Amino acid sequence: MPPTVTVIVVALGARASLKRALASIPEGCEVIVVDHGHPLGRPVVEGDLPRGARLVRADRNRGFGAGCNEGARLAGGELLLLLNPDAELEPGAVETLVARIERDEAIGVVGGRLLRPDGSDELSFGRRPRPWDLLVIALRLDGFARLFPWLGSFRMAAADRSAPAAPHWVSGALLLIPATIFRRVAGFDERFFMYCEDVYLCERVRASGSEVAYEPSARAHHRGGGTGPPWSARRHVEHWRSWRIYWGLRGLPGAPIVALTALAGAIRVVESLPVALFMGAAAASERIRCGLGLIRLSLTGPKRPSQRGAEGGFLEHVRSRTAKEAPDAADLQ
Repeated sequence: MPPTVTVIVVALGARASLKRALASIPEGCEVIVVDHGHPLGRPVVEGDLPRGARLVRADRNRGFGAGCNEGARLAGGELLLLLNPDAELEPGAVETLVARIERDEAIGVVGGRLLRPDGSDELSFGRRPRPWDLLVIALRLDGFARLFPWLGSFRMAAADRSAPAAPHWVSGALLLIPATIFRRVAGFDERFFMYCEDVYLCERVRASGSEVAYEPSARAHHRGGGTGPPWSARRHVEHWRSWRIYWGLRGLPGAPIVALTALAGAIRVVESLPVALFMGAAAASERIRCGLGLIRLSLTGPKRPSQRGAEGGFLEHVRSRTAKEAPDAADLQ
C-alpha cells in the first residue's frame, strides 16, 4: 500500500489563495489547516475547507514553523507535506514527491519546483549558508549571481531548477518529509518566526544521517504574495532577524552579524534615493522603513538564541510520544 500523506497548511486567515491551494490537494490526503488569523481579514471557518479537512485555530501567530509543528502533532499520515497557503499544486505533484522518497530510503526530505505567476522559477533550494553570504546579501550583490557565479549566495540563483538535485535545503513552501524523521529532529525550531526555519530543518535532517533531494517534476504555482506585498520592509527585517538566530545557532560571533545588519540597513536607506526617482515615493519610503528597521535591529546587540523556543512545542510532543527518539532530537538542537 502507498504511504498515507498528511498535508499541513499554515494560513493567515481566509483568503482566495487558500481556497485555491486546498482545492489543488488530491483526494486521499489528510488535510490539516492551522489558522493563525489575520488582523485585517476574517478567520478560516469550516466552510472554507474541503470535506474531511481539520481546522486548528491557533491562539496567536507564532510563525510558520510553529504552525507546522502544531499541525504535525495531529497528523496521522506516514508522510507530511508542507504546503504554503498561496501555492497551488499541479496534478501529480504529491504522487511524484512520494515516489521520489519511496525510491531512495536515504532521502529524508524532498522539495518540489515552485513557479511564480509569470512561470519563472522561485529560489526553491540551495546550499548550506556561509558567512560570506551575509556580506553578499548585505551589499545586494546576490542579484548579480547569474553574471558572476562566485557571488552566488546560499540561494544558488544561477542553478538549473529544471533538473533533479541534491541540495542542502529545500523550501518549506512545498516540502515532503516522513513523519518519523520530522519527529526525530523535533520538527521546526520555533525560535524562527519566519524565514530560515526550512534551512535549519534540512540542516538537522542531514545531520541526523538522511539526505535532502529536489524533484523538479513535482510543481506548484506559488503566488508568492498571498500573505503580503511583493517588497515589504517588515519581511526584510524579519529575514535578518532570522539570520541572527541562525548564525547564533551555528556559533558565529555576534559582532560581525551586528555590523552586517547595520551595513544592510544603511544601504537600504541610501538606495531609497534612486528608488524614489524610478519607482516613486511609496517604494522609497518602504526602503527607508526597511533600512531604519535593520539599524534598530543591529542596535539590540548580539544575542545567543535562547532554548525556550526550541524546548516548547513540538519537542515536548516528541518527548511525550516516545522516550526512544527524544535523545536524538535533543542532540540536534
